[in-house]
Amino acid sequence: MDDSRRQKWALPPGHFSRIYRVIGRVVAARGLPNTDTRGKSDPYCVVKGIRSNNHMANIWITKAVQNTLSPHWEESFDYMVPPEWGLVELVGLKAMVFDADDYIISYQGNEDFLGGCDIDLSGAVTGRVMNFELELAGIPVNKAKGKKPRLTIVVTVYKEVIPKPDPLMDQLLSSVRKMEYIREVVGKVVKAQALRNADLVGASDPQCIVRVILLNGEARE
Repeated sequence: MDDSRRQKWALPPGHFSRIYRVIGRVVAARGLPNTDTRGKSDPYCVVKGIRSNNHMANIWITKAVQNTLSPHWEESFDYMVPPEWGLVELVGLKAMVFDADDYIISYQGNEDFLGGCDIDLSGAVTGRVMNFELELAGIPVNKAKGKKPRLTIVVTVYKEVIPKPDPLMDQLLSSVRKMEYIREVVGKVVKAQALRNADLVGASDPQCIVRVILLNGEARE
């Protein structure tokens, strides 16, 4: 590439390119292992965003399809990357398939893992539709039984060039100048689902602890 073309595609000073939107469709899976002793698995798919700091973001969770090893979901998602991420970018997707216990679905999944795969978005072209049929990995040998399950998913990303945010210290100082105090927080703990059982006999006896983090880093219950 000559210097003129290289300059044409160069980012403006103080700017960076990021994925700001990802649209997709979880189509189907096939060849899944069976984790049920009676009947077949009830698969659902969890899609998470992989951030450049290795943290995850919840993007989509499908419904559970009952009694099948070849589920067809055909569910679409549309995720906007929050501007609050700053310089942390969306660099990939992680798709995981689980067997729903008592038809309960959760972003955390459960112990009945049916396989997962990653999709690298770092080199994706904005606006281009990408069709994937990916092998699901991570299944224990005793569950796989020689099968190679696969997931079909369609993804499109959209990118933008925006100014780099101010350094964190500058943002902190700016926020202190315009500080607003939260004087009261009111909430209600409702319920939890699909918790892990930590007891050898019987079921767990869960309790929920809510902590408040103060500006000085102190945590209060």
